[in-house]
Amino acid sequence: MLHSYAPEKNLGQFPQAQVAVSTLAKDRKKSESQVSRYLRKLEERKWIRKIRVGKMQPNIYELLPIGENKLRAKIAMQRVQIRIQTDYTLAKRLRESLYPHSDRSETHDHLVAG
Repeated sequence: MLHSYAPEKNLGQFPQAQVAVSTLAKDRKKSESQVSRYLRKLEERKWIRKIRVGKMQPNIYELLPIGENKLRAKIAMQRVQIRIQTDYTLAKRLRESLYPHSDRSETHDHLVAG
């Protein structure tokens, strides 16, 4: 959302957008209080940094990169989830091939998935 307000000359390492909350609210068809709340959440999560300019001037919002460690952790978690799902699927197929007509395969699904 804020990227669309950043002039091309400011698209360096940390892009900046100087835009009023009222402009964001009008463009996004939200109330100013909703936009302010969204911006606060983005600040708390360290996705943006607000630079106060002065009275009667819009603030500058600096778009921060996702920390490298956070990105690595996110990728690692995705890989773990994929691996768990793959292992579960393989275990289920193996169990079904070993016990094709067994009721145990249905009753013990929770043991393999957990």
